[in-house]
Amino acid sequence: MSTDNPRQRPFKVWSADRLLRKGVIAYSLIDLIRKGRVKLDIQEGESIAVVLESDGTEVDEEYFKRLEDNTVVLLLKVGERWYPPGVEAIRAVSRLPKTGCLSVDVTDDAGSSHATDSIVAQLLPSLRLNLGAVFYLSVEELECLSDMNVERHSIDVDDLEFLKRLRDTCCRICVERKEATEALQLLQLWKQSNSLGVNKRLKGLTGDVEESK
Repeated sequence: MSTDNPRQRPFKVWSADRLLRKGVIAYSLIDLIRKGRVKLDIQEGESIAVVLESDGTEVDEEYFKRLEDNTVVLLLKVGERWYPPGVEAIRAVSRLPKTGCLSVDVTDDAGSSHATDSIVAQLLPSLRLNLGAVFYLSVEELECLSDMNVERHSIDVDDLEFLKRLRDTCCRICVERKEATEALQLLQLWKQSNSLGVNKRLKGLTGDVEESK
């Protein structure tokens, strides 16, 4: 009996946003891509890169042979990239309509308050898993977390303390980002003003030269 045929092994193939997750049995990288393409509904002929879900390492045929059974990989299409676990969920929430959370107070209607709580509730699970994902948040999401009701969203006593510290941290990051933005805007205004002054002086010098002729 021949032993040249490679062994079929189980793998988990996920989409780039980690929302679509399928299992395949494959004996080679090409076989995995072919079956994963069908499972994830990726068009035939579209270029695909295979990377480890855990750290984004790209998988080639030689590295594929060393992967353990049930390894999770992402199939990335053109224009897609790997992000740390939890960040894609943050990015997805960041694409939701903004609510201006810092303006929400007891006088706001129930709809606005519910929208704020909904965004916070979607952000927190990913942040609990990967706190570093906070740096991928927009100012609007940071404002939501800075204004969240920690008692409402806490799971237990330890989580309540974590949320309090997270709220304070998001507030500081939000303020620092706004200050940095304002500083850049002032610098841009200064640059524009300075450029106008230089141009006027150059025009003045040009006029003096022409008069001397």
